[in-house]
Amino acid sequence: MVLIGLFVKKDDHTAKLELEAGFVDGMMVGRKILDELITIEIDYSKLNPEAENFTIERANGSVIFREIGKQL
Repeated sequence: MVLIGLFVKKDDHTAKLELEAGFVDGMMVGRKILDELITIEIDYSKLNPEAENFTIERANGSVIFREIGKQL
């Protein structure tokens, strides 16, 4: 099975992996099945309690969570 998705901000503290497509043996998985799959949810406030907000960047196949709103 190959799943294709991306992390999106759910709110100021949480990011969720949303599945866009899936394939099994070269055949596309239906939207209904993708919606039923459990995905990853990250509570950024637990990883960095001092952060006010964060942004999600995508580059070269990686996902980067960056803190924003903090004054140095």
